[in-house]
Amino acid sequence: MNIDDIYADIIIESENDQENDIKQSQENSQPTLKDDHQLLLNKIKELEGINQNNIEIISNLNKKLESKDNEIEILSKQNEQTKKVNEILLKNISCLFKTSLLEIQRKEKEINNLRDQIANNKKVQHPPTK
Repeated sequence: MNIDDIYADIIIESENDQENDIKQSQENSQPTLKDDHQLLLNKIKELEGINQNNIEIISNLNKKLESKDNEIEILSKQNEQTKKVNEILLKNISCLFKTSLLEIQRKEKEINNLRDQIANNKKVQHPPTK
């Protein structure tokens, strides 16, 4: 046997090993790529479903927001009207209070005048004796 022959076998075995490794790697990677592709497709479908669900949630929230905006508008109008009525009532009660105070003062003067008249009438009817 020749030294060259020994090395030639090693090189051939080494080349065969490399070819076998490449074939095996290709065989192993093919199902992996297909599996990865399928996994990615499944993930896309899952995310599309989640996205569609989120779109529906957003739509429902927008409807609720619009409803609440309308409710706020109605309540704001009611609040403004209530403020106007409150102002009118405050003015009215203030006027009534002032009027009642003036009426009380007028009645007190009238009562005092009547008391003075009664006192003067008693003096006239019964002059004080000395």
